[in-house]
Amino acid sequence: MTFYRSRLSSVQSILRLLSFQRKQQMREQISFVYERYFSSLQKIVLTTLKILERRIISNSFVTYDAWNPDPRKQRDLAPLFLPYHAHSEGFTAVILTYNKPDSLFSVIRLLSRVRSLRSIVIVWNHWSQPPPATEWPQLNRPTHIIQMDRNLLSNRFILFSEITTEALFQTWRENPDRLVGFLPRAAVFNESTKQYEYATEWANSMNIILTGASFYHKYYGMLYHELLPAAMLDYVEKIMNCEDIAMNFLISNATGKSPIKVTPRKKFVCPKCDSNGISPWDVPRLLQRSACINKFVAFFNNSPLVDSVSRHDPVLFKTPSEIDIFNPYNQVGPL
Repeated sequence: MTFYRSRLSSVQSILRLLSFQRKQQMREQISFVYERYFSSLQKIVLTTLKILERRIISNSFVTYDAWNPDPRKQRDLAPLFLPYHAHSEGFTAVILTYNKPDSLFSVIRLLSRVRSLRSIVIVWNHWSQPPPATEWPQLNRPTHIIQMDRNLLSNRFILFSEITTEALFQTWRENPDRLVGFLPRAAVFNESTKQYEYATEWANSMNIILTGASFYHKYYGMLYHELLPAAMLDYVEKIMNCEDIAMNFLISNATGKSPIKVTPRKKFVCPKCDSNGISPWDVPRLLQRSACINKFVAFFNNSPLVDSVSRHDPVLFKTPSEIDIFNPYNQVGPL
């Protein structure tokens, strides 16, 4: 309630007109605001930092509901400051590419057919100039091409200003603090060797989602560069591997939750590739990923990865439809 100075003498009279229920609601709100933001020095500092974050990061927007949730429905938020609220509609597709225009053009043509896509950001991870504008497909979505100075795997996690959405699809919107994707893997502890091993076989549990086909809040892109140890990031770039495992460690450590797998698909077949199996050349790479996991466990002093034995599918997924065009999930997998 707002009172002008000229009406201060009437405050008591006005308050008497309020119903008992309204007064009770106001008492609860005052108590909630005090307990949440001002009841201790720690909460005052975190509140101040959150206000500064909103002012410094131009695309950081906090709604009224985020600041003033219903106390009866409130969940504790872990600082600083995990995205439990998904406000944006649609997602930005960030594609890391290394001078492979043909396959890139095929991917973005397919992506442009996704209704919830808002824009595409191409991270051109190569010293050569990208193809001229006349060669790019004509799309009905904004496409931004960002050429990088260095070929770094972590470039995919940079919080570019062109990323104006938070991410999307419905499973992610219901779990915006989680990593949601199609391709599961697992870090399995070997009791004999006392080491973790990277597992790609189809099993009953998983604790890693490959980030090449995933949705995550752009907030984690900032945390990846700001909070992970420099030695850990340097190691990833040195071996040109494991940036996806590092992101899984980061998100699970921040949330204490597992990633979420959607749909039964466990791999994507490349129709233009000579072979889709694991070649002998892949074995050293898989061993390298096991080494990554153990190295990251040392950096974190433990493994923050959380196992999950469930999968999330849309309600109508795999439901037969007489007319294929009415099936909203008939394109799951082509990417």
